[in-house]
Amino acid sequence: MKLPGWIGDLLQQLALEAPTDRPVRVRLGSLRGMFGECSQGRGCYVIRLHSTLPRSIMRETLLHEWAHAMTWHEERHHGAAWGVNYARLLTLVFD
Repeated sequence: MKLPGWIGDLLQQLALEAPTDRPVRVRLGSLRGMFGECSQGRGCYVIRLHSTLPRSIMRETLLHEWAHAMTWHEERHHGAAWGVNYARLLTLVFD
């Protein structure tokens, strides 16, 4: 499924202002019982977002999963480093 233009714009901003240690690929699809997920692919992180989410929820979910990519090697859950990065991303996008 093709990504909406606003996601492409946001991904460019995140790559410049909140880089990860490897590229991030974003895919839209159906996720049972979840808004999104972050996993490690071949040489990249893969963020999957539920395709039917409203734009505002999809944007917040993308930031949530991007924070996981930023802290992948430190922690994989919602620990302190993840929380600091997620707060930074929310400020970056919403301020």
